[in-house]
Amino acid sequence: MQESTSIPSADEIKKVAEEVVSRSYYELESEPPTGAVASMLQAIFDFFSWLFRPVFDFFQWINGLPAIIRNLVVIFLILLLVALVAHIIYTIARAIKSRKKRFSFEQESEKEIDPRELEKEAHLSAQNGDFVLGIRCLYKAALVRIMNKDKTVVRLGMTNREHIQRLRRTQLFEPIKLLAQMVEQKWYGKQPCSSDDYQSCRQAHQQIMSLL
Repeated sequence: MQESTSIPSADEIKKVAEEVVSRSYYELESEPPTGAVASMLQAIFDFFSWLFRPVFDFFQWINGLPAIIRNLVVIFLILLLVALVAHIIYTIARAIKSRKKRFSFEQESEKEIDPRELEKEAHLSAQNGDFVLGIRCLYKAALVRIMNKDKTVVRLGMTNREHIQRLRRTQLFEPIKLLAQMVEQKWYGKQPCSSDDYQSCRQAHQQIMSLL
């Protein structure tokens, strides 16, 4: 026969349980943070409380208004939020697009670029009243001539800012800077472009040719 096992009494079970849960790794209640951590958390909480307090006060204020007015206010706020999100998305997309939209020769890197053809195209564009395209062609022609003179100064795929920085300590700096700024403002910035703008760029291009 198997020996019978005695069942511990309720008091014994309670005593063992109290001993187990009294151990340090069974502490269920943790002390709140103190010192620098507590100060930092309190500061963060106070900041967000201050930041969102006008919102809470506003909703408490409209809570006492008639239901129709409350609904109109909520609808207006929703539309305002949608417009704000759309504007943020549009701004980010435009920033990304403008960053990628750099003036370079990447599309033309596989073929020879004749600056004389670009200068001819600039002249014809100006005659047809397309001064923006004329300025762009003059700038491209100037960069090609500089690159043909010294490929260590201007290379394919560089940005306008890089072109200007590379030429900062040379006599070409001022005329190429004028051309680059005109392209940024008139071509990419969609600003109005006049005949005087084109003539200024034409003079800058001629100055570059004389320096080369």
